[in-house]
Amino acid sequence: MVQLLIWGPVVLLPLANLLSAFHSGVSFDFSQTALWVLGAVAEELFYRFFLLKKLLFERTEMKGANAVFLVAVLFAAMHLFNLRAGTGLFPVLAQAVCAFCFSVWAGAVVWKSGSVALPLLAHVLLNLTAFEGGGMLIPVAAGILVLLAGLFLLGIK
Repeated sequence: MVQLLIWGPVVLLPLANLLSAFHSGVSFDFSQTALWVLGAVAEELFYRFFLLKKLLFERTEMKGANAVFLVAVLFAAMHLFNLRAGTGLFPVLAQAVCAFCFSVWAGAVVWKSGSVALPLLAHVLLNLTAFEGGGMLIPVAAGILVLLAGLFLLGIK
């Protein structure tokens, strides 16, 4: 069961993006692919490796769920800056909710495994399947399932 909670989001989130894009009739734009992949790598290295693992887990008293939630709030808040790019309020709020959900799961995986590799892989796959203009209902629903997996991994039931 724990393996499903750890590996399930790696498959579920990209599938939700693809299903949402298919349902919305959106096509993929390859021009942004490298930026999205580099963005995912940079975000994971900063939020999960440096901030969560190296700073909070290893150098402070903050461990487990408290550290994971702090980083999740910061990660979600960072996505609110997309409002400056002219993206509408609802899509940006939906993205922030999804970012929070993903971040709780990713932080729980780092806490349990000590490794950032799986969240990094999941984030890259997530960004590779992100389509601008796709609906947000399916990704938000998938994000909530991923949040529940993260909460379970953290021992919050």
